[in-house]
Amino acid sequence: AVASQARAAKIDISDDVFLDIHYLMQPQVQLIHDGTADPEFVSDFYIRRSRFILKGQVTPLVSFFFETDMPNWGRGGDWTNPKMFVQDAFVSFNIHRAFKVDVGLILLPFVHHAGQGATSLATLDYHGGVIRYPAGSTIVWRDTGVMMRGIVGAGMQL
Repeated sequence: AVASQARAAKIDISDDVFLDIHYLMQPQVQLIHDGTADPEFVSDFYIRRSRFILKGQVTPLVSFFFETDMPNWGRGGDWTNPKMFVQDAFVSFNIHRAFKVDVGLILLPFVHHAGQGATSLATLDYHGGVIRYPAGSTIVWRDTGVMMRGIVGAGMQL
């Protein structure tokens, strides 16, 4: 299959206020052959990922990010019960160009890559076997909380 160009809509309300609306859909086809002499394949077409993404800025000091996910919709031919959930929902306070505070449902910050989306990482980057969370305590490595991010280095003045 050929990938198409991603689409998004940006709504500029003023110089400092904007709203970005995105939709991501990743269809998938699986062809399964059982390894016997029988040439029959079992096929499965489904929507691997369906995500609605909303992000924006209220002031130069306050921005937000909201994302839903509906994974494996139609897998095994079951299109009746899509399971959509909120994956990310947080507000960022840009205290300084070198210091931010995020509040809400966020990706747990155990590694530097936690700030990147999974689509920009190789599978090996998420060492899921290293960190074990209590069963049911997180949704795809997210939890509610507060995260502070900053840059400390030569010449930086807070």
